[in-house]
Formats: sequence, C-alpha cells, structure tokens
Amino acid sequence: MNFLITIDLDLVRSNIGQYLISCWFRFILSSFQIVHFLVYLYHIAGFLVCLYSDTKFHQKLFNKDQTDFSVLLFPILIILACYFYYLTSKGPGFVEIDELPFCQKDYSWHCNICNLTPPLRSTHCKKCQRCVLRRDHHCPWLGVCVGMENHFFFIVFLLFDSIVFFKFMIESFPVTQKSDTDFIEWIFTSFLCAIVCAVGAFGFIQTSILFPFHVFLAITNKTTWESLKSDTITYMKGWYSSLSPFSRGMKMNIYEFVTMRWNHPIYELPQGSRLEQWKMENSFLVNDSYECC
Repeated sequence: MNFLITIDLDLVRSNIGQYLISCWFRFILSSFQIVHFLVYLYHIAGFLVCLYSDTKFHQKLFNKDQTDFSVLLFPILIILACYFYYLTSKGPGFVEIDELPFCQKDYSWHCNICNLTPPLRSTHCKKCQRCVLRRDHHCPWLGVCVGMENHFFFIVFLLFDSIVFFKFMIESFPVTQKSDTDFIEWIFTSFLCAIVCAVGAFGFIQTSILFPFHVFLAITNKTTWESLKSDTITYMKGWYSSLSPFSRGMKMNIYEFVTMRWNHPIYELPQGSRLEQWKMENSFLVNDSYECC
C-alpha cells in the first residue's frame, strides 16, 4: 500500500509541475499579446485624441477655408509605424537543424537546450527558448528577439515611431495648458492629451536613442550583444570596440543588413597572415575599397 501511495504522489507532483509550466508559458504568451495590444492601442488612441482635441492637426484638418494635404502625413506615419512594428514582431529568424551552415571549429559551440550547433553570431535566448540567427537583443516591447530576419524592420520601425512620438508631443502639449474648461471637458481633452504627451515623451527618448545606435551597428556590421558582451564572446576578444570581424566596409555592410533577412549570409572570421592588418584597416571608415577619412 505504501508503495502505491508513493507512486500516486509522484504522479501528482509530475502533473502539478507540468500544469504550472504550461500556465507559465500561457502567461508569457498572453503578456506578449497584451504588450502588442497596448502598443497598437496607444497609436490609435493618440491619433484619435489629436483628431478630436483642439490641436493644430485638428485645426488644419477641419479648416474649411484652406485645404492642407500635409495633414495626411500624420496618419500615414502612424500606419507605417504600426506596420513595421507588426513585421518586426513576426520573429527574428530561428536556427533550424536543416539550415546549419559549416561552423568554424575554433568558435563553434553546442546548445544543449536546442540540441544543435548554431552558426557563428547566433545565440540562445532564454525568453524565446530558441537559438536566434544573428541575435541582437530581446525586445520587451516586441515580445521576441531582434535578429537576422527582423533587424532591418526594427530600425525602420524606430525611425517612423520616433517621428510619431514627437508629433504626438508637439500636438498634445499645447492642449494640456488650457484650463478654461469644465471638468468633464478637461478629462476628455487636456487630461487625455497629457497622457498622450507623457507617453510620447517617454517613447521619443527611447526611440531617438536606439535609432542612431542601431544605424551605427548596421554600418559597422555588429550587434548589440557583440557590442556589450565583446569581452566574453570568444570571437570578439582582441577587437577594438568600433570594429567588427565581419565588417566589409560601409556600403557592403548596409547591403548585407538590408538583404540578410532572405539571403541568410554565412559568417566566417578572417584568418591567415592578414588578420592583424585587417583588424586595423577594415572598418566602415577605412577598408580595401575606399578611405573616407
């Protein structure tokens, strides 16, 4: 009898553990969906607040004496920002077993979780639970990593969203200064504009910092992970912070960055007698093709 009770308790513990794990993954998935919903909601709600409040956008749009077609640019920018957010959130490109290229033996490593050997510049993400191709970082506002297949979309999203956030600020801030309204009208105008302005300022600070940083990463052929963890990454040790062993000059770096989502380039480190000289010369400013300074 005791033996049977022990088995039953083990089964109960196992079932409880599996249930808790499944609940945890469902919670993570639902939280990602909530984040996506909040991002879309802010852009739509921010536009509606600017549309129906006494903003410059509202005045230009409903001006009967003069038609200003420049007002159409505002909703177009919001649509583009949401569209590239959607493209970015679709996924970074994960390492598949049948897609593994030849790995340099000196720098290869085996992922015990995914049970495969990822190509160079690919790392395992604990939150995605997958090995990501050319992993840059895990973005909490996307719920996924930024990698080989969505890094270009991520930069374009940052560009459009920084403009949208700035537009939200300059449109909504003047309305927050108005105090000659009753309480109900203040709630639906000045108070909502204050929220749009505050969130817009927070978003603009983030995107205006991230955009130039990721442009720099693109033209130098580096990733955020390689920039911040260069001291601990085997293939990055000994390289200057402004250089990348994968840089092929600014023009080729930009071309590779734009096309890598469908080309899936195979990365190899420079070897041989030219390695040290290559470290000194082959940057996005000075390389074998041109010298700009």
